[in-house]
Amino acid sequence: VNIVLMHVQLLLRDRYVDDKMTFERIPECLPLPEVSFKSFNVCNTTNEAFAKDIESNASHVFPSSLLRNSTFLSLFDSRELQPAIIVPARRTAELRRTLSHLLMRRPKIRDIYQLDEETDNLLLESLQLSNPQHKTTTVTASIDSNRDKIEHRDDALNKLRQNFRKIVLKKLSSYDDITKIVTIENDEVYEDPIVSSLLVEKDIHKASHEIKIGYDHLTAEQVLRMLLPPKMVKEVPSAFEVVGHLAHLNLRDEHMPYKQLIGRAILDKNKSIHIVVNKIGTINNEFRTFPMEILDVDNEAIIKCRKKRDKDNSDLNALNITKNQVGNKCDTLEVEIREDKCLFKLDFAKVYWNSRLQFEHRRIVNLIAGNDSRRKKASQHMQQREKRRKLNQNRKEKSEATIMNNNEKTSCDLEHIIVADACAGVGPFAIPLVSQFENITVHANDLNPESHKYLKINANDNHCPPANLITYNMDARLFLRHLDSQGVFYNHVLMNLPASAPELLNVFRGWKQRDQNMSNPMVHVHCFGGKDDSAENEAIQRCANALGCDLDKMRDNVHVQIVRDVSPKKNMLCVSFRLPKALETLERIECFD
Repeated sequence: VNIVLMHVQLLLRDRYVDDKMTFERIPECLPLPEVSFKSFNVCNTTNEAFAKDIESNASHVFPSSLLRNSTFLSLFDSRELQPAIIVPARRTAELRRTLSHLLMRRPKIRDIYQLDEETDNLLLESLQLSNPQHKTTTVTASIDSNRDKIEHRDDALNKLRQNFRKIVLKKLSSYDDITKIVTIENDEVYEDPIVSSLLVEKDIHKASHEIKIGYDHLTAEQVLRMLLPPKMVKEVPSAFEVVGHLAHLNLRDEHMPYKQLIGRAILDKNKSIHIVVNKIGTINNEFRTFPMEILDVDNEAIIKCRKKRDKDNSDLNALNITKNQVGNKCDTLEVEIREDKCLFKLDFAKVYWNSRLQFEHRRIVNLIAGNDSRRKKASQHMQQREKRRKLNQNRKEKSEATIMNNNEKTSCDLEHIIVADACAGVGPFAIPLVSQFENITVHANDLNPESHKYLKINANDNHCPPANLITYNMDARLFLRHLDSQGVFYNHVLMNLPASAPELLNVFRGWKQRDQNMSNPMVHVHCFGGKDDSAENEAIQRCANALGCDLDKMRDNVHVQIVRDVSPKKNMLCVSFRLPKALETLERIECFD
């Protein structure tokens, strides 16, 4: 703890040179307060001057190298006694299954151990068991009668040690209650009916086991609770968004001096994460992207992943990795995400993606595809047909023609659905609709050139037929006008731009249905709203104002879905409705802001 406090003092006095400084170089002459291990944290010092200095100067950043130094990591080490039982070695597997609900469950810590030479010898000597195979009774008697023969005693104990194992159980008693004294020997776990019945047997006995807990055994939240000052413990930043191998945090100002420690802890405790970034600004551009900085990164792991994915361009990928350095702003963050059997590739620094919208993506896809089981069967049948083509290329032409005819009949029976996705992004709606349903065509558009680029890449990677997925890179309202001018009759319109999507609805003023036999399209608009009872009506009214006519809940099939919780006072909503016929009487807007 004193080493940590010295390190903090050097930081505050601007004497820290680089993050590779070793603890041996820290002078030992600095006067330091005594701090107990139980109250240990990086900034837990009784010197009020240093505490005020930390609060007033947020430019000091504790380096992530602290969590890579063995001396510092040893401060997380502790020991803890757990209840246990000693059982015959031959019955270990059987009793472990029987006691599965009572076993100690700790990450990276076993629950079965051999008997310890130092702590369990007295217990071994007291065992009076009958084991004909190893003549345990005779051995124990020889120990009692020949204490001076140390070699015979050790041999006897070793034989006993080989014949028994220790099963570690979890604690059931509360050890924080000061009104009663609870020890390991009288823990409530021994009162369990199964354990009580086992302890009656001659060859099963009570015991205890000391486990060693270190940095590797703690979760990210537990590590951060020990690192951060006490006033921040209630708001430990352990929650984050995962995008492929990337973790995205949104830290508060008071967490900034500890941001690299937070990033390193999250990186260490989540093996699937290779880079941790922090949002350092707001969404202030038309592409819905925001600035980020790198808190910590495992470049070697990223290089390995990219080499596996693209062996031919491994040198180029290694060159790009050098840009990802701790403390730098993110120029490029290419990741891969799997969502509902689809693979999405994107650059998180240049396009918008929110993993919390996974269930909304699935809901909209199922809503458009409908509940008709024939559509889902058609999708499965299409995948099976592709497999049959690859595996049975040498089949006779007659059988192949029969299979194709059956598939075509199945496809023709289905109603064809056309979707206009005005704000498609990298394709979270368009890709699953086209790749999983052969009777759906999607016209997908996005204003961001990077999103359009990755939309085409994802369409190719997910084997979307080019005829069923047509991509555009233009303004959302101009895109819809373009489809109208080309005579495209769409059944659904998606407008996933929560900040301003309702205002884009004025593009439909003067819209007319060209085929009177078809119903007007359904429109799905995402927007932000409050959490009070009037939030849904306000969202509907906002859409009606942009359309220039009223929306009737019954006539226009209006439905409002709460998508997710954005903040304490804000929700993300989705307003679905059918375009009202009153739009035909309105004047068409030719020029948009």
